[in-house]
Amino acid sequence: MMEKDGIIEKIKASPKSKLLTLKLTEKSLELLKIAEHSKEMHKVLLVLTKEERQQLDSFLNRLLIPLNEDMLNRIDDWSP
Repeated sequence: MMEKDGIIEKIKASPKSKLLTLKLTEKSLELLKIAEHSKEMHKVLLVLTKEERQQLDSFLNRLLIPLNEDMLNRIDDWSP
């Protein structure tokens, strides 16, 4: 499953060998960076109460909706 998803790469020591080496791919390294960033953000947000985190989430969503719409409009403008 992880190999299919591009997270690991299986490498045989030799064609007849049953010994496998598992290598992390660039994709998996990026996922690890995202996970580490998420963990750090969680620590930062712990200073807020649950209600304050909900308010922050609401404010950020209100900002993101117009930004996403603007991005979609710009993509439409790029069409030939």
